[in-house]
Parts: sequence; C-alpha cells; structure tokens
Amino acid sequence: MRDRLADDISLSDIADSVGLSPQHFARAFSRETGMPPHRYLMGLRVERAREFLAESNLPLAAVAIKSGFCSQSHMTTAFKRVLGTTPGRYRVTAKAW
Repeated sequence: MRDRLADDISLSDIADSVGLSPQHFARAFSRETGMPPHRYLMGLRVERAREFLAESNLPLAAVAIKSGFCSQSHMTTAFKRVLGTTPGRYRVTAKAW
C-alpha cells in the first residue's frame, strides 16, 4: 500500500496481489491490524501528507494529490478525522518547530 499511495487502490487490487478474495483479505487484515484496510490506507495517506507539509512548500492541492487523496477537501476531511487539525494549521505548526 505504501508504494502505491498516489494510485487509486481498490480492495480487490490488494486482495488479488496476495491471492485472497476481497472479503477474506478484509477480515484477515482487520484481524491482524485492528482496523479495516480503508482506514489503514487513509492513515498512510495522512502520514505521507504530514511529511510533505512539514518538508515542502507545495500547495495543499498538490500535497493532496501526491498523497493519494482525490482532492484537497478529501485530504482536509481525513486529516481532521485522524489528527484533529487541518493541513494548513498542521503546516504552520510543523514549520514553527
């Protein structure tokens, strides 16, 4: 998943890559990680966005696309859900350190 964050990754794609049905993969993944594959993927994308925000001056829309989100608003929603702040506020805080 990490190698393909910017791609449109489906549950079927991931399941096929490990030779399981999507349902079997989702159950096994949840059992092993404690979260469904989609939530895990969103967490990876938020982490990638955090790296871009802290280390670059890319526009937020570019950070969103490079991190695998379909839009800046999608990134903002996921970012707030995971970290409790917006990407813009995170960038200001990260740059201050």
